[in-house]
Amino acid sequence: MHANEVRPEWAVNDLCKVIVGFRNYSTHATRSKYVSFAVIEQPQMCRLLVRLSQGRVDADEAARYPAQLFEQLLEYGFLAPLDTLGWRGQCKRLGRVLDSGRWRRIPWRGRNYYVTSLVFMAFYAQGQDEYLKESVILPAWFPNYADKVLQIVGQGLDDSGYRALSGSVRRRLRKHGLVTPPERLPNRERFFAEHCVLSQALVDELPDYYRAHLPAVDDLAPHYVLNPGIHHTLDNAPAAVRRQIPNLGWARACAPTLWVEDPVKGIVSMYWLDDVQARLLAELQAGSRQVRQLDPHTLRLFVYSGILHDPRELPARRDAWQQRLSALGERLDSDGCMTFESVLSPIELAIGRKYLRFMMEGKYLLLDRVNGKTQERFWCHRDEFTFYLQGQVCALLNQVLDRPVKPGHNALTIYGNGATLPRHRDDVLAFSWVMSLPIEARPEARKEQAWPIYVETPTQVHKALLQSGDGHLIDPQMPHWREQLVEGRLGILFLWFVPQDYRGFVNGSWVD
Repeated sequence: MHANEVRPEWAVNDLCKVIVGFRNYSTHATRSKYVSFAVIEQPQMCRLLVRLSQGRVDADEAARYPAQLFEQLLEYGFLAPLDTLGWRGQCKRLGRVLDSGRWRRIPWRGRNYYVTSLVFMAFYAQGQDEYLKESVILPAWFPNYADKVLQIVGQGLDDSGYRALSGSVRRRLRKHGLVTPPERLPNRERFFAEHCVLSQALVDELPDYYRAHLPAVDDLAPHYVLNPGIHHTLDNAPAAVRRQIPNLGWARACAPTLWVEDPVKGIVSMYWLDDVQARLLAELQAGSRQVRQLDPHTLRLFVYSGILHDPRELPARRDAWQQRLSALGERLDSDGCMTFESVLSPIELAIGRKYLRFMMEGKYLLLDRVNGKTQERFWCHRDEFTFYLQGQVCALLNQVLDRPVKPGHNALTIYGNGATLPRHRDDVLAFSWVMSLPIEARPEARKEQAWPIYVETPTQVHKALLQSGDGHLIDPQMPHWREQLVEGRLGILFLWFVPQDYRGFVNGSWVD
């Protein structure tokens, strides 16, 4: 930094994840008590909701918004037709004193509607050495501040813009966690390049039972060749490869050294190499170095990650994979659910475990206080790294399922001592499948000691014992539960899938 440059004092904190929501009056769209939308993902919907709550939407402005937004608000019961409102409804409408737009008429497609619920704006703020906490304001009561929040989330905020704000707005921004000192930004994308470089340390992350899934390596390297599916960027990669990555912008921000396709499973993974590994790979690709000239340590890591493979083994590996897929399909047909054992590759599991601890140690998680009687659960919804893994799992599931699916929603969760998961069905009817995917247990237990998940299928109560890396797939409308976790800690990824042709809002995010 030059002497005349001023270090920025404040930065917009993407950990805050500002959402805008309302009371849900629909029973067929979702059973969730509230519906919310992330401002960064759905700015139009959030702005529309804020303006509706403030009584600022007339016929001309309504026409400027996409029809799908109003259709969704009608489906959730947030907008209701005025011409069906009797005197009892008028009294209820009068009683909604928290919503300043309750007396406004919203004209749309030749009919007048009214707002049935207050609108809230929620922030996730992190205090010093604390987990995230949620705070809420009502945009109808604080219109100028709500508008400023929408602007900051969408356009950012530099120091001069921050200093130009009134003192009261600056204090609110700090209180709600939307701005933070730069040194306290989580920089989650940088975590992978800094802490997940291909190394023996990653291998050491794996439980003993999972290391058995690493390919055997012949140190003499007589038949290893470079995988032809290596990409240093995804710009020229096949479209099918790019489609596996739910958020290409996020993936690029993680600065992976290369992408590697699995020639058997058909999935793509990103890896980070150190400078020496990158130079050796470049020499192999240029032909100036032979595989047999690699040191045994680098050779093993390159084989473990799929950079190198033995092409003679591919036919047998593909046959074994097809047999495994066939067995999984039969199990799903007979049981109504299935356990996809070791669904993650060993290196992906190792990176996932490091990331889970990073999220826990950084306390970038929210204590779950709203999901029924669930206890001792921390979570982060719509986590980008989890979406990346979900893209891989989705590609594998589509080799088993009769109807193809795509990622719909996810949650990174951590259960602690005494945690319970009461018997329930999942909220959103759009979900066709959900997978529970443990990443790390403390302590790591033998399979028979794992924390069981129970699923009531049409024919039986199924008990699944999962170790780290095993994914259990069920119809989310099947009742499922977990009894008390007596001791330990378990990190689980929940992966929800929707039909591949589904288009609409899922838990406040648009799925196309």
